[in-house]
Formats: sequence, structure tokens, C-alpha cells
Amino acid sequence: MNKTFLMLNILVCSSSLSSLTASAINLKQALEAGYENNEEIKNIKNDFLDEIEKFPEALSSFMPRISATANASNNRLKNKSKNVNLNRPATETERFNKSISLEQPIFNGFSSVAALKAAQSSFRASRGDYYAKEQEAFLKEIAVYLDCVTAREKFYISKVSVKSNTTQLEAMQEKLNLGESTETEIAATRERLATAEANQAIAYAEFESAKANFFKTFGVEPMNIEMPEVPNDLPKTLDSLMDIASQSNPLVDGARHKISAAKSGENSAKGDLLPQVSLRIEGGETENKPEQTGAQIINNRSVSTTLSMTVPILSKGGAEYSKIRSAKYKTKKSVINFDNTLKEIQSKCKAYWSEYEASKFRIQASEQAVISAEVAYEGMKQEEILGSKTIIDVLVAEERLYKAREARVDANKGLVISAYKIKSLVGTLTAKTMKLDVKYFEPETEFKKVKLKIVGI
Repeated sequence: MNKTFLMLNILVCSSSLSSLTASAINLKQALEAGYENNEEIKNIKNDFLDEIEKFPEALSSFMPRISATANASNNRLKNKSKNVNLNRPATETERFNKSISLEQPIFNGFSSVAALKAAQSSFRASRGDYYAKEQEAFLKEIAVYLDCVTAREKFYISKVSVKSNTTQLEAMQEKLNLGESTETEIAATRERLATAEANQAIAYAEFESAKANFFKTFGVEPMNIEMPEVPNDLPKTLDSLMDIASQSNPLVDGARHKISAAKSGENSAKGDLLPQVSLRIEGGETENKPEQTGAQIINNRSVSTTLSMTVPILSKGGAEYSKIRSAKYKTKKSVINFDNTLKEIQSKCKAYWSEYEASKFRIQASEQAVISAEVAYEGMKQEEILGSKTIIDVLVAEERLYKAREARVDANKGLVISAYKIKSLVGTLTAKTMKLDVKYFEPETEFKKVKLKIVGI
């Protein structure tokens, strides 16, 4: 078993040395890679592009409906009468018709105007949803990065533990040969070494799993990653956090605009009860071969213009009233959802702030625990040399030291992730606000590209 772990340590050390020659990947660089390669972020972008197509759909109600038709017919007439006097030669005529029509809506009860306003508000709501999802994706990526850093640090701690226990066992065997130790102490030392080797195997497996997840998320290998610094642009107090989040959080912003979209949708539905006015112009041409004036088979051209007004009374069998009631319910629902979203964000502000403050105290406690454990361990070793303590006491102190170091790693991870959770609440965990060196996906720019796109795909 010792040989197996010796080979494992050699492989890990060689891979670590080779990685040192490569450039380190910090959190910012990892997020840049994830922004370009993460499939979840790509889907978020596509979802937004799908949502903003509502605006050109609403704009189409202002546009004229233009269509053209063309048809050709061939008629053959053959007389089969038995009366010789009625027999006439067979005739064949061809007719060609072509026409073009244009219908322009003039007034439809302001439904089109309201629908356009609803689409504009829907864009703003979709923008908020996009940024919220982008921040959520970044939080997941940060957690993946921190998991990999934590797994690596714990694996290195386990390596030191194995090395130290191996040294202790060798020292105890020498003492046993000199008659200064007992078989009981040797057995206890071997048990500690076996436990340390088992912990190293678990830590190695967790580190390899974390590296695989890192590559899946970011598309790059975790070269020389380190625990990132805590961001320094956080609100100073809980009250300021709640005030900023209530105004700037993307989910709150999106829910606010969904109310406007729902109200405009309600006005659009009411437009079905008002008169509809439209203008229709149609032109056509008929060509006959051969032209027969006497039979009224002649070539002609025509142009017609129709101005029509429709006053709905019960034009849809009551469905129009049901549509209005449904729109009213959606407006009420959007107001309730906004209030609920605001409460959820405020609740998260309190929870994340408490988590952040607790993490800072946890850092201080874990640092003090490591310092105390180091002092205790060194003291135990000296007392063991003097004979006042046994090797078992030293091994127990050593195990406490390694656990304290692992707890410090977890505390550092908890502080960093809690800080980035706070950034997500105030809307500053986006690619643009973090100033990532990537080509930003900007909802406003994408919306401008499609808002007036009448034709084309």
C-alpha cells in the first residue's frame, strides 16, 4: 500500500511541477473562458433573442399586407351535336390573370399601439431576466472554481499528513530498535499512517473530480489556480445592500417591467371592442388569347380602392370579453409577482449578509485555530522528546492541526462565495460590470438589431 501511494505522490508531484511552467489561471480568466465556452450561458443568450422577437411581431400590425396572385387557364370547346347545322369548329382560348393587393390597417382600437408598448416592456423584462440568469451562471462557475481550489488545497494537506506520518513511523521503528519505544506505539503510528493514506486517496479522488468539473465548465485545465481575493466593491451595511438591491437587482427590474407589459396587454385586448378601419387597394389585369370582342372575351385592367370600417358588436361570440378578463388577471398576477420578488430579494439580502458576516468571523476563528494547533503540535513533539508525552499524543495533536488547516480552507471558500452572492444581489456580477476581457452580449444592442427588422431571417 505504501508503494502505491509513493507512486501516486510521484505522479501528482510531477504533474504539479509541469503545471508550474504554465501560466496560472485566476478567477477572472476562468470566468472569461466560461463566458465563451459555457453551454448554459449560450442558451441564456438564445432565450433572450427568442423573447425579443415579440417586438417585430407587434410592429407587423402597423405594416401593410401586400400579396400578388397570378393564374392561367386554358379552355377548349368541341361541338359534338348530331345536328349538322349546329356543328362548329373547335375553339381554344387562353386566359391570364394577375393582380396585386395592398391592405393597410388605419385604426384598430389602439390595439397595435398597446401591443407595441407591451413588447417594449417585455424587452426590458427579458433584459432583467437575462442579467439575472447570467449572474446565476457566473455564481455556479465561481462555485466550481472554488471547489477545485478547495479540493486541491485539501489534497496537498493530506499529502503533508502522509509524509509526516511516514516520518513518524520511521522514527518510531528506529526507537524500537534502540529499545526506546514499544510495539503498541508502533501499531498506533501505523494506524495513523493508514488513516492518512486513506484520507489522501479520498482527497485525490475529490480533486480529480473537481478538475474534471472545472474543465467541463470552463473548457480549460485548472493550471495553478489559487483562492481568489474577496471583492472590495460590496455595500458597507445591510441597509445599503437592501436599498441598492431593491432598485438594481435584475429580477426586481424585470418584474417591474412585467407589470407595464401586462397593463399594455390589457389595453390591447380592450381594442377588440372598438371600430376597425382599413384601406384596401387592388389592381389586376386580364389577358385573353384570342381576344373575342363580341363574346365579351376582351383584355382589361382594373383598379379598386375600398375604405372599410367594422364596428364589432359580438364579433367573436364573447371571446373578446374573456380575453380582457384574462388580461386583467395577468396584470394582477404580475403585481403580486413583483411584490413576491421584492420580498425574496430582501430576504436573500438578510441571509447573504448574515452569511458574509459569519464567514468573516469564521476566518478569524480558523486562523486562530491553526496557530493554536501548530503551537500545540510543536509543544507535543518537544514533550515527547523529553518523555512527558507519548507518540500517540503527538499524532493526536498532528491530526488536529490538519483538520484545522482544512477548516481554514473551507472558511476562505465560504467568505469568497458569500461575497459574490452579495454582488449578484446588487446586479454587479455580470460580464460587463466585472470588466471581463470578452466580447459582451449586450441586450440593448441585440434589441436594436431586430426591432425594425421587417423582412429577413
